[in-house]
Amino acid sequence: MNIKVVGIDIAKSVFQVCVLLHDNKVAWNRKITRSDLMTKLTQLPENTLIAMEACASSHHWARQMKQHGFEVMLIPAQFVKPFVGHQKNDANDARAICEASQRPDVHPVQVKTIEQQDIKALRNVRQRLVDNRIALVNQSRAMAAEYGVIFPKHVTKFQELLPLAIEDASNQLSHIMRRLLLENYDELRQLNRDIQQVEHDLIELCKTNHRFKALQEVPGFGPIISSALISELGTGKQFTNGRQFSAWCGLVPKQHSSGGKSCLKGITK
Repeated sequence: MNIKVVGIDIAKSVFQVCVLLHDNKVAWNRKITRSDLMTKLTQLPENTLIAMEACASSHHWARQMKQHGFEVMLIPAQFVKPFVGHQKNDANDARAICEASQRPDVHPVQVKTIEQQDIKALRNVRQRLVDNRIALVNQSRAMAAEYGVIFPKHVTKFQELLPLAIEDASNQLSHIMRRLLLENYDELRQLNRDIQQVEHDLIELCKTNHRFKALQEVPGFGPIISSALISELGTGKQFTNGRQFSAWCGLVPKQHSSGGKSCLKGITK
């Protein structure tokens, strides 16, 4: 079988697999269960190109397929959508993935290592904890304001002044409100401990990565930003030059030109 590319539309239980030949004819396009996927794929020739959307669990499957000698290409979802063409269903999505993989202007996503995904998982947990802390502080400030007690916006100052306000008998806080604020304060302290633990685990994990040490030498780069770049970029070889990396980060303006008139959004004259 002269296979050009195999496109897989990933799902939780049932995957859609489309096999496209070099004459651009579809050999078959069928559903395969999760448990049978790797068994079916190992029947294909080695070095077969397998394309998937860069979505949930795609990096896991990409690592599995690479171990079996396949060439794997992860495509950003926005490059697949234009090739669906007809009604959206699993079969059309899998065929669209095959088509998108052949376009020269598609920049594939680098497959993440286990270390990168560990770092990303720690970052995601930390971000959730930080968001919960901000929400808790905002709620406490809003509740206290209804009793005429005003706290500053900064989290550190809030944590310093909250116990004093709870103990101050001269303000208008009721007994119930003092109890609620005290419970929020205890929860806030626990969130701080959880955030510190995650940050510690994150730094310890990144210490073994030489790129982490190099990024730390860049002015303004702390452990959080450095670990974010490691988890998202990996080696960075997916970018041809520095401008591509800047565009990926959103540091360069977007172009919106027509009729020979060049317009870069974000640039003020």
